[in-house]
Amino acid sequence: QDSSDFEILSGGAPFTIPAGSDSQLIAIKFLPASTGEKSASLKIISNDPDPDRDTLNIALTGQGVIPDISVRDSLNFNAVTVDSQRTLYLPVKNEGGGDLYVHTTEIIGIDTSDFEIIGGGAPFTIPAGSDSHSIELSFSPTAEGEKTAELRIVSNDPDVDEDTLQIHLKGEGVKSVIHFDTSLISLILGSNYTFQVYITSEKTEIKSAWLYFREGGKQGFTKLKLNKEEVNDSIWSADINPNHINERGIEYYLEVTYDKTTIIFPDNGLINPAIAVVNIPSLAFPNSTLANAYQKISLPLNSGSQNLKDLLEDDLGKYDNTQYRLFDWDQANEQFIELSSLDIDLPPGKAVWLITKDSTDLDIENCKSVNTGSDYSISLYEGWNMISVPFAFPVDWSAAMSQTVQGGALYYYDGSGWDNTASIMHPFMGYAIYSSRDTILKIPPEETQTLGKNALSSVCQDDEWRIQIKAGKGKFKDDYNFAGVRQDACDLGDRFDVFEPPLIGKFVSLYFEQPEWNNYTGGYAADYREADKEGYWFEFTVKSNFSGRTALTFEAQNLPENFDWQVVSPETQVKYPKGKITTSKTNRVYKLAVGTEGFLSGELSDYKEIPDEFKLSQNYPNPFNPVTNIEYQLPRGGYISLEIYDILGRKVKTLHKNMFKETGYYKVQWDGSNNMNQKAASGIYFLYLRGYSYAKAVKMLLQR
Repeated sequence: QDSSDFEILSGGAPFTIPAGSDSQLIAIKFLPASTGEKSASLKIISNDPDPDRDTLNIALTGQGVIPDISVRDSLNFNAVTVDSQRTLYLPVKNEGGGDLYVHTTEIIGIDTSDFEIIGGGAPFTIPAGSDSHSIELSFSPTAEGEKTAELRIVSNDPDVDEDTLQIHLKGEGVKSVIHFDTSLISLILGSNYTFQVYITSEKTEIKSAWLYFREGGKQGFTKLKLNKEEVNDSIWSADINPNHINERGIEYYLEVTYDKTTIIFPDNGLINPAIAVVNIPSLAFPNSTLANAYQKISLPLNSGSQNLKDLLEDDLGKYDNTQYRLFDWDQANEQFIELSSLDIDLPPGKAVWLITKDSTDLDIENCKSVNTGSDYSISLYEGWNMISVPFAFPVDWSAAMSQTVQGGALYYYDGSGWDNTASIMHPFMGYAIYSSRDTILKIPPEETQTLGKNALSSVCQDDEWRIQIKAGKGKFKDDYNFAGVRQDACDLGDRFDVFEPPLIGKFVSLYFEQPEWNNYTGGYAADYREADKEGYWFEFTVKSNFSGRTALTFEAQNLPENFDWQVVSPETQVKYPKGKITTSKTNRVYKLAVGTEGFLSGELSDYKEIPDEFKLSQNYPNPFNPVTNIEYQLPRGGYISLEIYDILGRKVKTLHKNMFKETGYYKVQWDGSNNMNQKAASGIYFLYLRGYSYAKAVKMLLQR
C-alpha cells in the first residue's frame, strides 16, 4: 500500500546468478513522504522450478519520522555597560524522531551590529535522542538604549513555517553610573570571611546589591545580600559561610539595581566571574606520607618565592637521605635527579618524588589559592613529563588531555607500582604523561563530576579483544599491561601502544619491547595489533631490581570463541599451562601466542610441556672429538652446578656453578677444554649435574 515510499535503486531484474557464484545484491531506498508505519513488498519472479519459490514476496517495512526543533522564543541580555560584552547560551533541542539539521543561523533586524554569534552556529546536526546543542551569543552595545534583533534559525523541521524560526534578542546599553572597587576584598582561610567591596554612584541612588559567589571550580552560585556599612555607606559587605573560604578560592559577580536598571559586575560575570584569591596561612596535606615508599607530591597553591626548603624543611628537617629523599625528573637526560639542596620551587602543575623513612604529616604555610578564572597552562616537553593538577579540586583528565599525550595515558604511582587507569587528577598528587612533542597542556578550572576510568581500562568493543598480564613481586606490581587487537590499531605502532613509564626505587616491570616503533627505545605497557588475523605472537620482558619470586597472571577479555592462548619460554623451550607463572630471575623474556587451534598447533610445535622429572641425558656424540652435546631437563627452577671430572676425581671443567635455571629443557656443549682453556687428554670423564635436591652423573669418552 506504500509502494511509492520504496524504490529499487540498483541490482533489479533482469539478472542471472550462475551456479556456485556469489549472491546478487538489490539496493532498495526508503524515502517516506509522511510520518507513520509504512509497508510494501518486493516481488521476485525467477526460473526456480519449486512452485513455492518461483515467485517470492519480500516484506518491506519502515517508519517515517521527522525532527522537531525546540528552542526558547526570546533571549534577554538585560543591561550591559556600553562598550562591554555579555555572553549567553541558547540551547537548541531535537524532540523528534528524525535527525535535526540546522543549516543557517544569522542575526537579522534593527540592531544586528550589537549582537553576535560567537560559537555553536550553523551548520550542525542534532541526532534524534541526543543532548541539546548550545549557540553562544554575545551582546556588546555601542550606545545607550534598548537594543533588539532576531536570531534566524533555518532547519529541516517540516512543521516550522518555511523551516525558519526567529528568536527575539533584547538588551539595554547603559552608561556606567555605578563604580566598583574590589581592593577591599581580603579573604583569609581560618580568620576573615567578610566580603567587602566599594560600590559608589554620583548620579543615582543604589537600591540593592547582591553577591553571587561559589568556590573555585564549582557549578552554580550562592546568592547573598550585600548591606551598606554604617560607618561608610560606600562599602557594601556580606559574611560568607566559613566553609566556603578555602584553598579553592572564590569566584563571584555582583548584581546592582538603581532606578529601574539592573547591572552586573563584571559585565560577563555569569560566564566569566571575577576571582577573589584566598590567603592561606597554613594548610595540611590531605594524607600522611607512606613510610619507605616512593610517592609523587604536588602543591595546588601559589607558594610565591618559597622553595622546597621553605615549604618542607619544617616538617622533614634538614636534608638527610637516611630520613627522606626528594627527586625531580631531568628532562634532558631522561632520568631522576636527587634534590639534596632543596633549592627549586614547586609551582602549581609540577610534581616531585618523595620517600620518607617514617610516615610524616606535611603542611605548607603562606600560600594563596590559584586563579580559577581561566585554563592553567603547563609546558610539556617531548618525552616524559611529571605533572599535577594546579587547582585544589579534582579535574577530569579527558577535559585536559592533549592530542600529543601518547595513548592518552595518565600514570599515577600508588607506592607499589604505576597505574594508568586514572581518569581524574587529584590535588596534592603527581602524575606521569608522555608527550610526542613540545606543547602546552591546558587544565580547565572545573571540578570533575565523574568517577570513571579512562579508555585504557575500558572494556573491549565487540570486535576487539585483549589479554591483561599482571606481574607481582612482594608488595610491588605492574598490573596494567595489555596484548590484544583493536579495530583502528596498526601492527607497526599506534596511539593504543602506550609506553612504560620511568622507574624509581624497587620495582617489577613488565613491558613489550618494540624498538622499531616510533623511534622509542623504551618498553610498551600495551601492544595492540590489527584485527582479522588467524593468530598473533606477543613478546614481553619481566624485569626487577631485587631478589625474590615474580608471579605472572593472565586474564583474557572478550577473546573470540575460536581463539585460545598459551605462554612459552624461548630460553627453555617450554609451554606453560594456563594459570600463574613464577620466576626467580630478575630479567626474563616470554612469548604469548594467541590464535585459532590451527595457528597454535603449528606455531607451538617446537615447544614442549613442562618436564615432570629431573633428567640428565647421555651426551652425544659419545665417544666424541672435540665437541659433545649435553642435554638436561629441570621440573622446577633452582640453582644448579654442571661440572666435569676426570677418572681420578679431579675437576676439569665447570660449565655452570650455582647458576639459577628455570623449569625447562637445556642444551650446552663441551669442547674438550679444561678450566685453563687447554685441551683435555683423551680418556674417560664424568659429567655431574647437581641441584638442591638431586644429583646425576653420566660417563663420557673423549678420543683425540
